[in-house]
Amino acid sequence: MPATLPTEAQLFRSSWDDGLLDLLVGIGLLATGLSWQLDLVPLAVVVGPMAAAGWAPLRRRYVEPRAGWARFTASRRRRSSRLLGLSVAAGVGVFALVATLAVLQARGVDLPGRSLVDAVPALLVAPLGAFTSALTGARRFLAWGGVLVALGLGTVVVGAGPWMPLVGAGVLMLVAGAARFRRFLAVWPEEP
Repeated sequence: MPATLPTEAQLFRSSWDDGLLDLLVGIGLLATGLSWQLDLVPLAVVVGPMAAAGWAPLRRRYVEPRAGWARFTASRRRRSSRLLGLSVAAGVGVFALVATLAVLQARGVDLPGRSLVDAVPALLVAPLGAFTSALTGARRFLAWGGVLVALGLGTVVVGAGPWMPLVGAGVLMLVAGAARFRRFLAVWPEEP
């Protein structure tokens, strides 16, 4: 009996299993949180887009030579482009809003909902997990969004500051992404 071929959706979803995106998002969140803590707000705004810009060249260098490259149907590419555009726009908006809140907070502006202000950056970034999950089909990004929400609300309880959930989620994603990426590199060695 011949093996059944995977569907395009399964192939597309598996094309995100290498861990590189998790690793870069983790680096971006960690660097953003640390930049915030160190009062380097302009750096916090550009770190995420810089990490995102590194994804394609790193993928071409480390993933595609091992696992190959697939050309998906036109409808899948259009859907991905639309979701990627929405995700980028949402990401830029979130980072601009977070930076604005950081500047206002640093200047001592009394913001409404002050008791939840420390959770705002994590709560604003968390929905990007849903965008990423919809874009990639990888449900683990929904879980990462949940981690951000939990850490954001936790920071309000313990009074750790708005940077802490970003650093905490960043470290977790960085470690998980690095483990996934390392496993990928071990399973798919580069051909000589």
